Amino acid sequence: MSILQKSFLTLHEVGAVIDRSSRTVLRLIHDHQIKAHQLRGRWVVKPENLELFLKKLPSNF
Repeated sequence: MSILQKSFLTLHEVGAVIDRSSRTVLRLIHDHQIKAHQLRGRWVVKPENLELFLKKLPSNF
């Protein structure tokens, strides 16, 4: 199963896709650059929200 075929992605999985730490992913969530939800106290990202973020990324990210 591809990572983008899952229902939700963890911060670690998102970080692996964008080559950044999970701490940076959390910062992006708090800055409203990546839309995420808390599920049982943990942040999760829908794959389509990650794709939207990737489309808006500047080339020097």
